[in-house]
Formats: sequence, C-alpha cells, structure tokens
Amino acid sequence: MWFEERSWSNLRMSELVEEWRDLWSFKVDFMIAAISYVFATTNFLNFPKLTLENGGLAFVVAYGAALLVLVLPTIVLELAVGQLTGRAPVQGFYNLSPVFKGIGISQILFTLLVLATMTRFLGWLMLFLYYLFWTIQADRPGLPWLNCKYFPEFLSAPCRDAGSMANFTLAAHTKLSTVRSESSFMQFMSALEKPSASIDDFGDFQYNLLIVHVLVWIIVFSGICFGVRWLGKVVPLLFMAAFSMFLALLIRALYYGWLNGNI
Repeated sequence: MWFEERSWSNLRMSELVEEWRDLWSFKVDFMIAAISYVFATTNFLNFPKLTLENGGLAFVVAYGAALLVLVLPTIVLELAVGQLTGRAPVQGFYNLSPVFKGIGISQILFTLLVLATMTRFLGWLMLFLYYLFWTIQADRPGLPWLNCKYFPEFLSAPCRDAGSMANFTLAAHTKLSTVRSESSFMQFMSALEKPSASIDDFGDFQYNLLIVHVLVWIIVFSGICFGVRWLGKVVPLLFMAAFSMFLALLIRALYYGWLNGNI
C-alpha cells in the first residue's frame, strides 16, 4: 500500500524527503513527548483535587479503570495512525477511510480547546513565579495575595491576609469569629484576575494576563515552529524540570505532614 514505503531508510535515500513531514530524530524522543502529553501539568494539579472530592481510593480505582479501558486505547489509536501515515490528523484519517475525516477535524478542534485551557494554567504559573521572585527581590514577607498589609499595591484588590478572622451576627450572638476557609489559590485568583460579579459585568481589562498569555503563546510557537526534531530536544528538558518540581513539592508536603502527625 501507499504507506508501506514510508520507512526511515527509504526516506533518507529518497529525493522526495522534503515532501514528507519531518521525522523524529530518535524513537525515545517521541516516547518522551507522548508521556509528557499524557502527564501534563493540569493532570498533576487536578488529580489530587479530584481524588479528595470523589471518594479517595474508590475514585482512584474507577479512574484507573477508565484510563485502561477508554483513554489508553484512544491514545494508542491516535499515535498508531500518526506514526503510520505521517500526516496531519485530517489527511491521516482520510487516507485510512474518507468517512473518518471528521475524526481528524474533531481532533484539531479539541487540540485548540486544550491549548486555550493550558495557556491559562501556564499564564497563572508565570504570574505566580513573577510575584514570587518580585517579593524575594523586594525583601517582603509572604506573597502579595496572602499578606496584603505588606503590599499596598494590592489593597485595592479583593485581598485578605491568610488566616484572617471574619465577624458575623447569628441571632442573639454577636461578634462571632471564624477563620476564612478560602484557599490561597482562590485568593490568588481574586487578587490577580479580579473576576467580575456576574456575566453581564465585563469588568476591567487585565493587561497582566494579556502579557503572560502572549508570552506563553510565543514560547509554544518557538517550541514547535522548527519541527519535531527541535521539539524532541525541548520536551525532555521541560518534562524533567516540571517532574523535578512536582517531586520536590511532594517530598515537602509529605515531610511536613509527617512532622504534624498527618501520615
């Protein structure tokens, strides 16, 4: 068939190499890129939250079963078609059968949706790192959205000190106090994103978010514009850096949990 001649040895000897899509330099580059795609940053961030909110170990078992039965076969199918045809999703599935063209179109639309979501997470991460290094350089204690009294710049934003007390009235009892249960992440969102009160309120234009999103898209474009050979060199470094940071956070959380008797 037409794809039986698409082997690396044949392509290197052929004068038509430029007509084909770029190939990975080594098989291990492709494997690392695939693993990085599956174990993305959002998966690491969402899995603990989903586990705690949906029953703990029972959810982990159901989640693992769904991965094995539904997710893994789908990923293997996509990778197999891509490696077999060496073409874009629409053309690749169309070459298998014209009726499968819609699958390729849906894959592109889904990828755009995932990219839009991922850039938002990465934008938050860049903002967090910026303010983290800013506080270190300015020699101020804590983070801006958790220690508002040390950051006059954030007093106009809905910023509250971490662990601050809130007073409320209940029947005949007055001045009852409670510690706010709002997480540091929600305080980060409120202070930096300044969400509007309702859907009909457009709110203010957030230039800081625009800047970090533009930077994220520039980084993404720089990583893929030179083809998969360049991508195969960039992805392992980024994946190992992200994995090392998550491992450090896990060790720190387990260590302090052990000290407090929570393990």
